[in-house]
Parts: sequence; structure tokens; C-alpha cells
Amino acid sequence: MMLGQERLRLKHEKKTEARINTNTTQQNKHHQQQHQHQQQHQQQQEHPPCGYEPEDESLDREERLLRSFDLNSRFGPCTGLSRMERWERAKGLGLEPPEEVKSTILGLLEGGKRGSKGLWEGRV
Repeated sequence: MMLGQERLRLKHEKKTEARINTNTTQQNKHHQQQHQHQQQHQQQQEHPPCGYEPEDESLDREERLLRSFDLNSRFGPCTGLSRMERWERAKGLGLEPPEEVKSTILGLLEGGKRGSKGLWEGRV
């Protein structure tokens, strides 16, 4: 009879050990995912809000931001739409376009400056 109880005890210990290993593995995965998320967040802060930075150093800050928006396909196609129309469409689709882009576009429109049409206007 003792032999049967010993087997049960060993079986129970193995199951408990397996649960502990599984929990540890899950905790490690969760920690790795958090670390990756933090790294991605830091990288996003280091780069422009749209994820692309034009190499042309002669451009002013506003134009660099708007070109970054124009060239980022994450917000959908940009031909045939003004920058503001594209921004509004992306917002409506839940694509989270940067608010900074909207305020820059509105500033250009209010100032009567050229540039609200988009990078490809008249080229494509």
C-alpha cells in the first residue's frame, strides 16, 4: 500500500513542478513582451511621428513632418487627396494619424501657404 501512495506523491510533485515551470515561462514571455513594447515606444519617440524622416536637410521642420506623413503608407494612399482629406480619412478609419500633422496642415491653410495639397500633387 505504501508503494501506491509513494507513486501518487511523485505524480503530484511532477504535476506541481510542471505548473510552476509553465507559470515561470508565461511570466518570462510577459516580461519579454513588456520589454519589447518599451523599446518600440522609445524608438517611436526618437523618430518623427509618421515613422519616416526625409534626408533632405534643407527642408524646414514643418515640411519634413508633412513629407513624413505623405510617404507613410500606414495612413493609406495619398494620391488624389489633399493632406487634410487624407488625415481625416485615416482618423476616421482609426489609424491614429499624428495630431501634429493636422495642426501643421491647418497652419498652412490659415497662412495661405502652399503645401496643403501633398507631396505628389502635380507630379503623379
